[in-house]
Amino acid sequence: MIHVSYGIQRGFLLSKSLAHWQPLLEEWLLMIERYCSVVEQDAPYWYNERATTSLLAGAAWRCGGIALEEFQTEKQTEGEERIKGRADLRLVIADNWDSIEAKVSYLSDSHDTPRVVTRLEQACEDVKKVPKAEDELRIGVLFCCPEISVSDYGPVDMKLETFRAALMSIKNDAFAWCFPAITRELTPASGQYKDYRYPGLFLLARIVDL
Repeated sequence: MIHVSYGIQRGFLLSKSLAHWQPLLEEWLLMIERYCSVVEQDAPYWYNERATTSLLAGAAWRCGGIALEEFQTEKQTEGEERIKGRADLRLVIADNWDSIEAKVSYLSDSHDTPRVVTRLEQACEDVKKVPKAEDELRIGVLFCCPEISVSDYGPVDMKLETFRAALMSIKNDAFAWCFPAITRELTPASGQYKDYRYPGLFLLARIVDL
């Protein structure tokens, strides 16, 4: 197990099977922090699945790998029928090929972990439908964004530590977190989400071929 941690601000854990993701996640963490420092009152992780997945693709290019998003492929249905579809992401990192299907989830309470597990399992089921190349890993990825009510006056870091402990108990091959200091209290200026803070992002990944 590879464990890199800078406290609650950022860090990751990796199984031996995903050891080649270490440079990928290092760049992924830096990209999130850079975006948050450059674009005021905004974060790259509170948009949709495609936008969040693009961060992982960008990190692949920055660490010397390659990435291809939303490419056309054939997917296999439960009835063994092959239909045209799109795959979320393919990475090549240090000669390791990874096919990824991603989902996004929000987390408002540490007791919501069953819902997080369900979303991760959905990503894993989706990636099983993508044809597997030789020596390629198929990986389900979940991006999980905590939302903390502005009426919750407890320390944000303590809440995030509780979330992190709960999510680390979920079976995974990669677990990462990024909570930049500049967005720790980030709240939308208006709209239905203005009563919540969005301090950062968790990533969970599970290999389905092992």
